[in-house]
Amino acid sequence: QNGISPNDFITFMHDNAVLKDKLHQDSIEVLRRLSVNAVRYRVGTIYGAYDKTNTLSATILLIGSHNKSFIVAAGASKQGIKDNAMAYLLDVFMEQQYWDCPAAPKPQVDQSVPLSNGTAPLDKSPW
Repeated sequence: QNGISPNDFITFMHDNAVLKDKLHQDSIEVLRRLSVNAVRYRVGTIYGAYDKTNTLSATILLIGSHNKSFIVAAGASKQGIKDNAMAYLLDVFMEQQYWDCPAAPKPQVDQSVPLSNGTAPLDKSPW
Protein backbone atom coordinates (compact mmCIF):
# COMPACT_ATOMS: atom_id res chain seq x y z
CA GLN A 1 0.00 0.00 0.00
CA ASN A 2 1.43 3.37 -0.87
CA GLY A 3 0.82 6.82 0.52
CA ILE A 4 2.66 6.64 3.83
CA SER A 5 3.35 10.11 5.20
CA PRO A 6 6.98 11.18 5.63
CA ASN A 7 6.37 11.61 9.36
CA ASP A 8 5.07 8.04 9.72
CA PHE A 9 8.01 6.81 7.63
CA ILE A 10 10.58 8.56 9.83
CA THR A 11 8.90 7.44 13.05
CA PHE A 12 8.85 3.85 11.81
CA MET A 13 12.47 3.98 10.65
CA HIS A 14 13.58 5.45 13.96
CA ASP A 15 11.68 2.89 16.05
CA ASN A 16 12.29 -0.22 13.93
CA ALA A 17 15.60 0.23 12.16
CA VAL A 18 17.77 -2.88 12.30
CA LEU A 19 20.78 -0.59 12.69
CA LYS A 20 18.99 1.57 15.27
CA ASP A 21 22.23 2.19 17.17
CA LYS A 22 23.90 3.36 13.94
CA LEU A 23 21.21 5.94 13.09
CA HIS A 24 22.30 9.22 14.60
CA GLN A 25 19.93 12.13 15.05
CA ASP A 26 21.65 13.94 12.17
CA SER A 27 20.98 10.99 9.85
CA ILE A 28 17.33 10.90 10.88
CA GLU A 29 17.02 14.62 10.17
CA VAL A 30 18.59 14.24 6.71
CA LEU A 31 16.26 11.33 5.98
CA ARG A 32 13.29 13.40 7.16
CA ARG A 33 14.15 16.31 4.88
CA LEU A 34 14.83 14.01 1.96
CA SER A 35 11.54 12.14 2.34
CA VAL A 36 9.48 15.31 2.80
CA ASN A 37 10.97 16.99 -0.27
CA ALA A 38 10.81 13.83 -2.40
CA VAL A 39 7.09 13.49 -1.74
CA ARG A 40 6.45 17.24 -1.97
CA TYR A 41 8.13 17.62 -5.36
CA ARG A 42 6.78 14.27 -6.61
CA VAL A 43 10.14 12.69 -7.31
CA GLY A 44 9.73 10.05 -4.64
CA THR A 45 7.23 7.70 -3.09
CA ILE A 46 6.97 6.10 0.30
CA TYR A 47 5.40 2.65 0.37
CA GLY A 48 4.26 0.86 3.49
CA ALA A 49 2.91 -2.55 4.40
CA TYR A 50 0.65 -3.32 7.32
CA ASP A 51 0.27 -6.59 9.18
CA LYS A 52 -2.98 -8.31 10.23
CA THR A 53 -3.32 -6.04 13.27
CA ASN A 54 -3.09 -2.94 11.05
CA THR A 55 0.36 -2.09 12.36
CA LEU A 56 2.95 -0.72 9.98
CA SER A 57 5.45 -3.54 9.40
CA ALA A 58 7.65 -2.29 6.54
CA THR A 59 8.40 0.96 4.71
CA ILE A 60 10.49 1.94 1.76
CA LEU A 61 11.45 5.33 0.27
CA LEU A 62 12.05 5.29 -3.48
CA ILE A 63 13.24 8.24 -5.54
CA GLY A 64 13.02 8.25 -9.32
CA SER A 65 15.01 10.05 -11.97
CA HIS A 66 15.56 9.48 -15.69
CA ASN A 67 13.26 6.43 -15.78
CA LYS A 68 15.16 4.78 -12.94
CA SER A 69 14.16 4.27 -9.32
CA PHE A 70 16.48 4.14 -6.34
CA ILE A 71 15.87 2.73 -2.89
CA VAL A 72 16.98 5.46 -0.51
CA ALA A 73 15.93 3.86 2.74
CA ALA A 74 13.95 0.82 3.80
CA GLY A 75 13.06 -0.80 7.07
CA ALA A 76 10.96 -3.59 8.51
CA SER A 77 9.82 -4.56 11.97
CA LYS A 78 10.46 -8.03 13.35
CA GLN A 79 6.95 -9.05 12.31
CA GLY A 80 7.53 -7.50 8.88
CA ILE A 81 10.66 -9.58 8.46
CA LYS A 82 8.73 -12.75 9.36
CA ASP A 83 5.93 -11.82 6.93
CA ASN A 84 8.33 -10.88 4.10
CA ALA A 85 6.70 -7.46 3.97
CA MET A 86 9.66 -5.86 2.18
CA ALA A 87 9.44 -8.39 -0.63
CA TYR A 88 5.75 -7.60 -0.92
CA LEU A 89 6.45 -3.85 -1.16
CA LEU A 90 9.05 -4.38 -3.87
CA ASP A 91 6.66 -6.64 -5.79
CA VAL A 92 3.93 -3.99 -5.63
CA PHE A 93 6.32 -1.29 -6.75
CA MET A 94 7.70 -3.31 -9.67
CA GLU A 95 4.22 -4.34 -10.78
CA GLN A 96 3.03 -0.72 -10.78
CA GLN A 97 6.10 0.51 -12.64
CA TYR A 98 6.04 -2.31 -15.17
CA TRP A 99 2.38 -2.01 -16.07
CA ASP A 100 2.55 1.79 -16.23
CA CYS A 101 5.31 1.61 -18.84
CA PRO A 102 3.79 1.97 -22.34
CA ALA A 103 6.71 0.12 -23.96
CA ALA A 104 6.36 -2.93 -21.69
CA PRO A 105 5.09 -6.03 -23.48
CA LYS A 106 1.73 -7.21 -22.24
CA PRO A 107 1.47 -10.88 -21.28
CA GLN A 108 -0.13 -13.19 -23.83
CA VAL A 109 -2.19 -15.81 -22.07
CA ASP A 110 -2.29 -19.16 -23.82
CA GLN A 111 -5.99 -20.04 -24.00
CA SER A 112 -5.17 -23.76 -24.12
CA VAL A 113 -3.71 -23.62 -20.60
CA PRO A 114 -6.50 -24.38 -18.10
CA LEU A 115 -6.88 -21.67 -15.51
CA SER A 116 -8.00 -22.23 -11.94
CA ASN A 117 -9.42 -19.30 -10.01
CA GLY A 118 -8.16 -16.93 -12.69
CA THR A 119 -4.49 -17.82 -12.29
CA ALA A 120 -2.22 -19.93 -14.44
CA PRO A 121 -0.65 -23.08 -13.00
CA LEU A 122 2.84 -22.54 -11.67
CA ASP A 123 4.45 -24.94 -14.14
CA LYS A 124 2.99 -23.11 -17.16
CA SER A 125 3.55 -19.39 -16.92
CA PRO A 126 1.50 -17.11 -19.22
CA TRP A 127 4.71 -15.17 -20.03
